[in-house]
Amino acid sequence: MSEISFDSNVVITTVISYSKFVVRNIDIKFDEPAKVDVMLIQTNPAQTPLYETIEIPVETYTSWQYDKQQIINYCKTYIQNKYAQSA
Repeated sequence: MSEISFDSNVVITTVISYSKFVVRNIDIKFDEPAKVDVMLIQTNPAQTPLYETIEIPVETYTSWQYDKQQIINYCKTYIQNKYAQSA
């Protein structure tokens, strides 16, 4: 059977909700931004999680002295702000 064109494009939007995230890896090198690999976990865990790499500028993380909670808070705020703009 041949393809039949729509009168206008059909757009399907999927909304995926994430409720948690996990820090998978932190890579800190001298004089370079820290790279934090995170995995976002969906509210409905039947689908594949989303992986992100977040860069933290040198001037931001140097005063933290490897404080785990500050890294977590930075990542949480970054992710929430990034995706809040999409909503």
